[in-house]
Amino acid sequence: MLQDGVKGWRARNIIKILMKTKELIESFGLIQQELSGKFFVQALDKVSIEDEESLQDKWATLLSNASTGQARADIKYVNILSDLEADEVRFLTTLYTVRVKVENAV
Repeated sequence: MLQDGVKGWRARNIIKILMKTKELIESFGLIQQELSGKFFVQALDKVSIEDEESLQDKWATLLSNASTGQARADIKYVNILSDLEADEVRFLTTLYTVRVKVENAV
């Protein structure tokens, strides 16, 4: 019974993130390409255990970028994101935003 509950929870996380990924791709009018099986399977395994909303958004961004050619589909990115906590991602996002603002001001 517990195993069925965990499978359902993981499946809901995957579905939610894939729906967010699809919405991102469609909102930018990008063309989706096929991902390698190795990348996709490893990414799905990691996203299936992510229930933090802000991290689900980052996973959707990673998957949409990889599946549209906006970024390389690299397993390293999957492993890095899976190792980060929500507060670490917020910090890195803030750091990046400040850097971009400084560069644009110059």
